[in-house]
Amino acid sequence: MDVDEEQQDKSNSSDSPHQPQEQQEKSHSSDSPPQPQGWSKEDKYSLLQALKCSNSSATDKIMTLLPSKSAEEIEEMVNYYKRKAAKHSQKTDSVRPARKALNKISRAPIAMWAKLLTDSFSYKELETETATALHLIAELEDIPPAACTGGVDFRSMYHTLANAIEGKSVPDDKMINALLEKCILETAYAGL
Repeated sequence: MDVDEEQQDKSNSSDSPHQPQEQQEKSHSSDSPPQPQGWSKEDKYSLLQALKCSNSSATDKIMTLLPSKSAEEIEEMVNYYKRKAAKHSQKTDSVRPARKALNKISRAPIAMWAKLLTDSFSYKELETETATALHLIAELEDIPPAACTGGVDFRSMYHTLANAIEGKSVPDDKMINALLEKCILETAYAGL
């Protein structure tokens, strides 16, 4: 390679300082989509919370939870995150089969766990430990508000299950009683 070819190669490289700014930005945009401007961390967090309570196409509902942004700005940011997620998904597709196989091996059906617990502990120990675990879940876990779960207050549901296990009275709440009955029936059927 002679001197003229080396100079031409240098001028064609993407790291050349003489390359127009627009071309440099295009070469970097292939790595990730450009992020919309004017979004603070608080705005992004509010958008995340709004998306947890509704789907990404419910722009009107999101606007009520994020009044400082227009519908276009919200749609632009949602589309940005969709593109970013799709790009990330493409990168991790090769890793997924190994993870799926590992997850299938490590997961045990609820009936097997129930049998393991009943074989390992006395009924009284299980009763106390399970109730304590349910109370801890209700108090410490990040449980979505009832507005985001179709009106079901899962925090209250965990407390009700724990109280029922401890032999305490169950509140007269139709939704919680229906869920409690469903849990009992599914647990009973799982043991058959």
